[in-house]
Amino acid sequence: MSGPAAQPSRKSHELERRGFFVFESGKRLSSARSASENQLTGPPSLGLGLNYTHLSNIKFDSSLNALDLNLKNNSFGFAAQIGADIEIAKNLVLSIDIKRVQIKTTVSSAGKDIGEFKVDPLLVGVGLGMRF
Repeated sequence: MSGPAAQPSRKSHELERRGFFVFESGKRLSSARSASENQLTGPPSLGLGLNYTHLSNIKFDSSLNALDLNLKNNSFGFAAQIGADIEIAKNLVLSIDIKRVQIKTTVSSAGKDIGEFKVDPLLVGVGLGMRF
């Protein structure tokens, strides 16, 4: 019987992946991650809640001055959100979210309430976050 086959001698290298890059013994080797390899840092989020909006610097067209129009400055409504954080490098995330909020306030003319102003915007947010 013969002994185990001799294995060629290989120097062991320790590789570490940090975000987009691979490091060997503290030296950057190459870009290691494509955009498709970025990972969610957690599950996507879904939220429901209340929205408070403070309306400021309200201005109407000067042709409406005779009506003495005004809006109440505060609005409360429902809000819904879906979003996710995507790790793009070590301790760096790309945050993406979409929100739908309800904004409704009272319109008055010469101090008398005459109707409502309603808008339900779709808000899209993109930002960078840093983990500590």
